Amino acid sequence: MKHLSLVAVFLTVMGPLCAQTANGDPYNSADRTSLLFNNPAPGKLPVKFHYYFPRGNQLVVEMSNPLQAGRIPDIDSVIRAAWQLLQPFADSLQDQLASRRVDVVSSRTETTIRLLTYPQRETVFRLRGTDTAQVKVEMDTLRIVMQVPVGIPDALRRKAEKLGQEVPVSWTQPLVLLLLLNQLPDMNRLSTADLFWVQQSLKTATDSLRRRKNGSFSRHTLHFNVDRRQQRPSQVRYYSHRSAPLPALETGLQFARGSFVPSAGVGLMLEWRPKPRPDADRTINTYRLLWEPLFFFGRSADGKTTLDRNDFVTFKYSGRDEDPKNDRKWRYYETVSIGYQIRHRGPWLQPRTIKVGLPGVETWRFRLEPEFLFNDLFRNFSPSLKATIVFE
Repeated sequence: MKHLSLVAVFLTVMGPLCAQTANGDPYNSADRTSLLFNNPAPGKLPVKFHYYFPRGNQLVVEMSNPLQAGRIPDIDSVIRAAWQLLQPFADSLQDQLASRRVDVVSSRTETTIRLLTYPQRETVFRLRGTDTAQVKVEMDTLRIVMQVPVGIPDALRRKAEKLGQEVPVSWTQPLVLLLLLNQLPDMNRLSTADLFWVQQSLKTATDSLRRRKNGSFSRHTLHFNVDRRQQRPSQVRYYSHRSAPLPALETGLQFARGSFVPSAGVGLMLEWRPKPRPDADRTINTYRLLWEPLFFFGRSADGKTTLDRNDFVTFKYSGRDEDPKNDRKWRYYETVSIGYQIRHRGPWLQPRTIKVGLPGVETWRFRLEPEFLFNDLFRNFSPSLKATIVFE
């Protein structure tokens, strides 16, 4: 009898496990549902444009690649079509106090829909005069996942051609339209003119980003006010916080010790980009280690031109908020530098001279900053104004 009981327990436990193994799929139905509707995971695509509509409604366009902006289907038509797909389920959408998430996954052959309803966990009331009404605070979510084509990257195209493989014309990557709504029917009340402006601003903004010199815009987020037809002042969000050492090159001219002194700087540069706050500009911190020769010209006793080269090893820090719109305007430039003389020639400087640079102003690649030369604890102190052109 004891043996029979053990066999019964064993079969009771192993029965469901064998049934799950028999169907050939290690995932249960809940996991398969998540794989279908959470791929890509919400908020994980690298390019996000936030659009803020009146009455608190929002549209977030999430793209795998900025090139998709010019190939998105008409957003207004997509939202209207999604509203029509939900009409057979209108009865289940009547409760105005419940929060909902609706997922629409579209492919070339079919469209799959998931409806999730979340009853309010807390009761909220709004009082207006003598009237009391229960209200919903949480927003409804509509998430539309599409596959939008992008061009083949040049590197992949060259590799395929090198291997003699057929190069496809384009490939598709996920694109998400995420609507955050006070009530789900608000999706059908969004203005066609507003959605048309959203479509145009997507293409304009991505074209502007691609024209910029820096090619590391793999992740960025932009925010727009739809009613004002303008971009919010928040800047591009950079997730690559540091760069590898890069070559640094600059040339300068300053008046020091009674002579115009040209100079050059060659070395390495390291950039650090702290992750900005939503209300902050993008700050770039740059560190340079330079070999910096200063060239002093003079005349000998017989009237010939002489050249004395004095070399410095210079460490320079600079920090600035990058604003492409103001690149060619004069603005404050935060910098500090210190250099130590490693080669002494001529009567212009004393051995072991130190030079210190302080903050100045800049426009584009041209910078003006004060620089001071001295030796032996501020002996032979000499101020100068240095003009520098930086090649980046």
